[in-house]
Amino acid sequence: MNTDDQTKRLPEEEPLAQILNLVKGVDARLRALEQKVNERLHDTRPLWEGVVGQLAEIKSDIRRLDRKFDVLHDDVIEVRVDQRDLDQRLDRLESNAS
Repeated sequence: MNTDDQTKRLPEEEPLAQILNLVKGVDARLRALEQKVNERLHDTRPLWEGVVGQLAEIKSDIRRLDRKFDVLHDDVIEVRVDQRDLDQRLDRLESNAS
């Protein structure tokens, strides 16, 4: 049988207190970091909301430009068709004149 006192193997109170102090220090630093992050979120939230609003406006402008390009495309095709008709009429007039 082992006659050694089991309590002699238990860690001393001082190292446990040091560990507890370290954990408390880490906890305090983590709380300070969380507070700083929350403060910064409040600082950047209005900026982000402004950016989101500007993006919505840009998206609307792009849609409007897309519609304008569709109209311009249709107009260019109409002009080209008219030009082709005029070229054919001119060719017929020139061939009749000769």
